[in-house]
Amino acid sequence: MVQKKYAVIDASQRLQSAIVFNTPCDVLTADIIDNSSLLSSRIILELKDCKNNIIFSEKASSKIKDLRGGYQDALKQALLRLPISNPKAVSQNKANVSTETSPTVNSSGDNSDNKSQIYLNQGRNLQRINISDKVFILSDNSGSVPFATFQVTSKNDVFKVKLKNGETVIGYFENGNIVIDMPVGNGDFTKEIFTAK
Repeated sequence: MVQKKYAVIDASQRLQSAIVFNTPCDVLTADIIDNSSLLSSRIILELKDCKNNIIFSEKASSKIKDLRGGYQDALKQALLRLPISNPKAVSQNKANVSTETSPTVNSSGDNSDNKSQIYLNQGRNLQRINISDKVFILSDNSGSVPFATFQVTSKNDVFKVKLKNGETVIGYFENGNIVIDMPVGNGDFTKEIFTAK
């Protein structure tokens, strides 16, 4: 799903995620309904918005007799038909309008047209994907959980970063690169630089 610009948040991480907490209607929920018969594995993949409206539904099946293998194959078939994520900003009228402007993701990151950008770190290629104007992720193609989720703070170009392992650290832009203060133990941190490609 990462290749189609979806960030996967496990149900156990859902309540802790900054994306879900701050922008719950920017998140879809996936339901996989087992619709198998005796001869084939069948599923229905449904993506729902915050109001429980079905945004996407796809039926898929597999002829693999093994229950586990057939289920995974059917899910893979459904995911192949999943469209690439292309969220549209929805303006909402709010009664209380603040006179202060809050920081947004697109400051020094130079990714203003919402295209993904590649960053390099220790031989890894990580793709930056903007989730909203206040949240972006760094994702690698090896997994469905983002490597890091960045959320704006009150200071420009400084982010609260939730790592893949659940730890929260600080990140910031420096000379067009992304820097994360990575924990190394004993309360110490090391400067990890993700160079813009």
